This record gives sequence, structure tokens and C-alpha cells, in this order.
Amino acid sequence: MSNNDAGGGAGGAGAPAPRGPIAWFAANPVAANLLMVFAIVAGAIAGSQLAVQKYPKIDARRIAATIPSPGASPREVQEDIVRRVEEAIVGLSGVSRVVVTAKEGVGLVDVELETFADDEAVLNDVESAIDSIENFPPPNAERPEVSLFRWRNDVVTIAVSSGSATEADLRFAAENLRDSLLALPTVSHIQLEGTRDREITIELSEEELRRNCLKIGDIRQAIRRA
Repeated sequence: MSNNDAGGGAGGAGAPAPRGPIAWFAANPVAANLLMVFAIVAGAIAGSQLAVQKYPKIDARRIAATIPSPGASPREVQEDIVRRVEEAIVGLSGVSRVVVTAKEGVGLVDVELETFADDEAVLNDVESAIDSIENFPPPNAERPEVSLFRWRNDVVTIAVSSGSATEADLRFAAENLRDSLLALPTVSHIQLEGTRDREITIELSEEELRRNCLKIGDIRQAIRRA
């Protein structure tokens, strides 16, 4: 019994001591505690410096072109306007895809940008390409409106209502409120919704048109020039 006990004791004494970071920290609890405190403090400092945005910036990577053409049919808009614009834009550097839509009285061109394209540079190229189209826009169309699509998030919605005021009075009150809010330094954009755009109605006298040798097309051109 004594020989076996002695042999077991000698074998335990000759076993190699455990090595590694876990064993070292187990043998040095003060260093482990200091490392833990350092990690907690460093994490708190790094967390306090993280940028937090409730409404993150979104790059839509799109350019929109609108070409009004009052009185034109969708087919006329397709052949005389949007097709020519599409042919001028396709192939430009930074342009990923071009989607055109022909509606009655208006042509829409949606330009999708490549991932790493410079949006301002592509916008200038698109405007130059449209300006270089020969005999464009057609006589019955207006100048294209080209703009870089920017993402906007609704922050606050304010309703202006009344039980007795007319639609014109409500619109006038909403416009005054809009102008007052835009005067604030932190407000950059306000959009009116729920109201119809103002329109001008012109009634023509057939006798006066004949007397002055005028046609409806002449009146339309005069209004467009004005």
C-alpha cells in the first residue's frame, strides 16, 4: 500500500502545470479583474460616441425627368418625347437603367444610377444629353424638368380644418401656416396635401373667335407663352 501511494504521489508531482491565458488569469485574479474593468469602460466610451439617427439618410440613386405636353395623347408622348429622351440617355456613364412612362399630357423618365456613380455628375450629363436633342422639345411640349430624386421622411402632419370656411379659405390658411413654418431655421421642406391645385378657366366666345380669325390652338399657344 505504501509503495503504491508513493508512486502515485511521484506521478502527480511530475505532471506538467496547465498553460494558456485561462490558466494565467486563474492564477492572477487581479489582472483578470483589471482587464474586465478596462473592457467595460472602453465599451461605455465607444457606445456613447456612436452616431444614432432616427431617420437615416437614404440615397435613392434616381434622377427624374418630367416633360409636360398638354393635349398630347400617350402615343404622341411616346413617339415624340420619351423615346427620344431615352435614346439620348441610355449609355451615359453612371446610368444603370432608364424607365420611361408615356401618359396623356406628360412624359416621365426615371433614370436609375449605378452604385458608385456620382449623382451630381450624372445629373449634369443627363441635362446636357436632353439639351443636345435636335428640335426638342416639340412645339406642343414644354421644357423638361430634370431633378435628382431625394428621399424625404414625414416628421409631422398638421391638419387645417374648419366647418364653415371654404376650400379657398382653407388653402389660404394652410399656405400662411406653411410660410410661417418655413421661416424656422430647422424646417427645410413642407408639402401641401389634400387640396386641389388652383386652376384658371377660360370661356371662349365662338363669335369673337370668328371675328378675330382665331382658333383654339392660337389661344392655347398664347396661354403657354404667358
